[in-house]
Amino acid sequence: MSVSTFEYLCGLMSTGAGHVVLLGVYRPGSQALTEAFFDKLSAVLKRLSTYNCPIVVCGDYNVHVDQPEDVNAVRLKQLLQSFDCRQHVTGPTHVNGHTLDLVITRTDTDISELRVGAMISDHALIRFTLCVKKSSVSSCQ
Repeated sequence: MSVSTFEYLCGLMSTGAGHVVLLGVYRPGSQALTEAFFDKLSAVLKRLSTYNCPIVVCGDYNVHVDQPEDVNAVRLKQLLQSFDCRQHVTGPTHVNGHTLDLVITRTDTDISELRVGAMISDHALIRFTLCVKKSSVSSCQ
């Protein structure tokens, strides 16, 4: 899928318990948020929603999700909810004190021990444990 409003890299990880789809996202903060960003992100999430395994979407969205009155933060939250997804990061991830880097999963996917670590650039390292349960369906299709 061709996307011009953000960059992404998708991969499939296999564990003894099954498969996990990992999607890394980067939206340049130097570009204004547009309708096209939300449309393309929706298209990517729609495509991922067809997979029968846990999905983890991480990255730098450059959306101030820590500001609940921000129209773009509200729109992103609504978009995620429409795909039964939740965003797990609650603390600042940027040197200016905003939460720009996100970890997103479906609501039925558990993560634990999420920690916002040291700044490795102007953004922080985010660590978490993904709880992958062995399922009777071993494929991610």
